[in-house]
Amino acid sequence: MRAVHNRVSSATLALYVGVVDVAIWFGALPFELYCRQFVAHSHHRLSVTAALLLANIVLLALILSAAAAMTELIRRGFTRHALAVLRSFGSHRSKHSTR
Repeated sequence: MRAVHNRVSSATLALYVGVVDVAIWFGALPFELYCRQFVAHSHHRLSVTAALLLANIVLLALILSAAAAMTELIRRGFTRHALAVLRSFGSHRSKHSTR
């Protein structure tokens, strides 16, 4: 798994995690509420229940893959490359320090 993550850039992993989060909030949570209401009613067919179970397994796999991508981002220490605008204060010697 680590070899696969090393081939993908940090920005792409962050984008993937963001897309999955949006999909979870706007798609999966309402779907889960529908599943809860569906199971609460006693009149349901086995084929529909099996399809809902399969959809929930796919959603769980999606969530676990996003968690793995987020773990990889944390391991890498996701930072953006930026130019240092300010110089460090320790690199310049003042006239008072040469005495």
